Amino acid sequence: MDGTFADIDAPIALKLEGQPREMSDLVRAFDWGATPLGHSAFWPAGLKTTVRIMLTSRFPMWMFWGPELTMLYNDAYAQTTLGKKHPWALGKPASIVWSEVWKDVWPRIERVLETGEASWDETLFLLLERGGYPEETYHTFSYSPLAGPDGGNAGMLCVVMEDTGRVLGERQLASLGTLARALVDASTRAEVFDAIERGLEGQKDISFALLYLFEEGAPGSLKLAVRCGIESGHPAACEKLLISAVDCPWPVEFLSSNEPVTVENLSGLFSGLPTGSWDRPPQRARIVPFARKGQETPAGIFIAGVNPYRQLDASYAGYLDLIAGQIAASIRNAEAFEEEKTRVEALAELDRATSFAWEALEHIPDSFATLDRDYRLTYMNAAANRITSAMENPHVGRSLWELYPMLLGTPVEEHFRRTMEQRVAVEFEQYFRSDIAEKWYQFQLYPQPDEGLIVYMRETTEARRTEQALRRSEQLAAAGRLAASIAHEINNPLEAVTNLLYLVKMDEALSSSSSGLLDVADRELQRLSHITSRSLKFYRQRTAPSLTPIDDLIESVLFFHETEVRMRNIELRRRYRTAPTVLCLAGEIQQVFTNLISNALEAMEDKGKLSVGVCPSRDCRGSAGVAVTIADTGIGMDRLTIERLFHPFVTTKGESGTGLGLWVSKGILDKHHGTIRVRSRKEKGTVFRIFLPLDTTAENREQGTGNRE
Repeated sequence: MDGTFADIDAPIALKLEGQPREMSDLVRAFDWGATPLGHSAFWPAGLKTTVRIMLTSRFPMWMFWGPELTMLYNDAYAQTTLGKKHPWALGKPASIVWSEVWKDVWPRIERVLETGEASWDETLFLLLERGGYPEETYHTFSYSPLAGPDGGNAGMLCVVMEDTGRVLGERQLASLGTLARALVDASTRAEVFDAIERGLEGQKDISFALLYLFEEGAPGSLKLAVRCGIESGHPAACEKLLISAVDCPWPVEFLSSNEPVTVENLSGLFSGLPTGSWDRPPQRARIVPFARKGQETPAGIFIAGVNPYRQLDASYAGYLDLIAGQIAASIRNAEAFEEEKTRVEALAELDRATSFAWEALEHIPDSFATLDRDYRLTYMNAAANRITSAMENPHVGRSLWELYPMLLGTPVEEHFRRTMEQRVAVEFEQYFRSDIAEKWYQFQLYPQPDEGLIVYMRETTEARRTEQALRRSEQLAAAGRLAASIAHEINNPLEAVTNLLYLVKMDEALSSSSSGLLDVADRELQRLSHITSRSLKFYRQRTAPSLTPIDDLIESVLFFHETEVRMRNIELRRRYRTAPTVLCLAGEIQQVFTNLISNALEAMEDKGKLSVGVCPSRDCRGSAGVAVTIADTGIGMDRLTIERLFHPFVTTKGESGTGLGLWVSKGILDKHHGTIRVRSRKEKGTVFRIFLPLDTTAENREQGTGNRE
């Protein structure tokens, strides 16, 4: 080696396969004579050796030499760090090349030159202007001193690795993680909006953030949902954006394309923009539209202020798109949660209403049941269970026709099958009769959505009986008027005939046999007169209460039936005990006895037994009175007849009876505060027991009742 630059140039030119040789050519061709270093032929050996090592290395390096810190660097450094300053930086003083960060790096260089000790900095933040703008960069490097010919430190070598990409990547991942942690527990839209504000607060790559959502029912209007890092009321953060408005601060007319847009020159659009984590406001903003799941039209937009010290490259734009996507997904999840919550609440409300309805069904007095497609009972309320309680087997789960085969072939089956097959509502009323009762039921049948049936059943027996009673009362009033009219018409000629008989009997020429026949005719006329008198009293009562021996009244009734009793060989038994007189309307009480004795005689065949008894007695309250018993050995009555015995127009005599006698008798006894009870067995006979208080006009007595014993 002869000490010239040419002697060391050969190794520089011998580079590895594929290694760029731009810097070797530039260093060889550079006019070093115009620099403080002078012509390369006169460079010290140490400088030449360092330059050779640097130029042949693939690791980014730069160095300076001499009192003006003249700068040299290799291809790797030119490509990774210098940017647009290459090749201008070659041969320039380092203080000029890196003037924007010289205040940060010179203290480190100065210490290395003074002490001769190498430095080490890891991921040092530097704002480099290598692309025509201040750029956020991070570097890990070491400054090493270079010894000159005199043994002093004549220069410095820097071995550097740029960490900008790694630092920014890690920061973006951390930012996404922070936002994700803030959103993880957010369920509702309001919670999501709060989480977005917390998750984006203090982010270096988002100077400010705005989230707008389309208003429901207003497709041309966007409403501000989230504002982060910017004051309320700022022109850039207005509460609403109208797409069609000419003064809309953000270019939202592009939303139909569903593509992100970069807005340039923010300082020209808005004054007083926030700086965020930096010392200057952003100059760009990224608008990212997002859609709802399964839809193509946007649901809203995310606006982010871009870091003023970074280029909005593909990586940065992708990061902002991820932020917008994360926010959109959280909003969709919140909307789905709220919809599901609303649905669950609606179902819960429906369940509460259904539970209330089913509970109400358990307490209504009417029967309610449901049947499936096969007529199997699936539900019965308490009222329905009470009706079927007499049957020992459970009903739910069993077929209606299996439980009640007697309904097959009846109109009930026809109505049920019509509702089931034609899916129409049917309403009808049905009469049921058994040995112990007769009932009327109103049915309402409705088809169920699941193809079953709903059965609503109400007992209408009392309503039917009331309706019948009203009709019978009208009939009774008509019968009373008719009876009074007939009695009145009969009474006049009857008096005339009676008078004529009286005159005939005065004839002394009558034979004894003729006189006897006239006596018989006179008694029958008296009987007929008594009947007409009773008919008139049936319509109106004119007598006043009087003290009456009850046995005398009974005897007066038996008097009119003597002939019938004798001719039919009826055995008449009298059991009279001394009893006090009763204050009553004698004619009405006599009518009661007449009805009961007449019924007893009609119920018996010839040679039957009729028992009549009178005795002093007391009622259940201890009040003194007289008890009357009338018993026969007639055909008797069943339980159903006994229950309806004192209703109007109820008779056991078929067409020959009016059904009014016992009903009228019951009314008379009620008016006299008396009671009447009946005990009967089919084919065995019937016993009536009447109790009359001594003073039937007392006001403080309860009304008597007719009961069976």
